[in-house]
Amino acid sequence: MQKIIRVNTGTGEVTERVLSPEELLLGGRSLTSRFLHATVPQACNAFGPHNALIFATGPLAGTLVPSANSLSGGVTSPLTGGIQESNAGAIWVSNLGLLGLR
Repeated sequence: MQKIIRVNTGTGEVTERVLSPEELLLGGRSLTSRFLHATVPQACNAFGPHNALIFATGPLAGTLVPSANSLSGGVTSPLTGGIQESNAGAIWVSNLGLLGLR
């Protein structure tokens, strides 16, 4: 069971939910883009309180598949207003996958 955790840094509220079947196939950039598109208003100020910073692992994180343990970070760009994404890889990404966190 893969799930996501959402943290509202303004209120300190933490919620979690299970990924839908179609979200299970997504990972990394596609997952960050989907959540940003669904939750952040299009005309949002990139430095404002309604913007989101999303970290997502791939669907194979926590497995022995080579190069599967990478993390994608997505945010609304202050320059273009589009979605910007960056990648990183580390052992703790594998641990997130083993915990069932996407």
